[in-house]
Amino acid sequence: MMADTMESAESTEGFGPEWQDLERTDRIYVRRVVRTGQAFRAGEDHLAAVGARWARYQRARPIQRLWWAWFLPSLLVCLAVGARIHPIVVGIVLAAAAQALVVRRNVKKAASS
Repeated sequence: MMADTMESAESTEGFGPEWQDLERTDRIYVRRVVRTGQAFRAGEDHLAAVGARWARYQRARPIQRLWWAWFLPSLLVCLAVGARIHPIVVGIVLAAAAQALVVRRNVKKAASS
């Protein structure tokens, strides 16, 4: 597991300038497509490659490497607070948690491509 993290960190070196060279609309599009797990349109191979590098970059960040360490405690705290407020708040918290899990899965899938 540590070797995967090191490989991922090495493969993302120098990604910042490449990312900043993209148009703002392309950056927004790449983030949205990777997070939602959609496929890139035909003829967007260069953006698909950037999307895979962006996903690897995101997975190499410290907050993502320790994702479960902060996600589960914060989820439990939010559920406890939501339960004291109203049952609808619990549903909102669970929906947000499900969305975060889907985004994490999609970014992981894009990073491995």
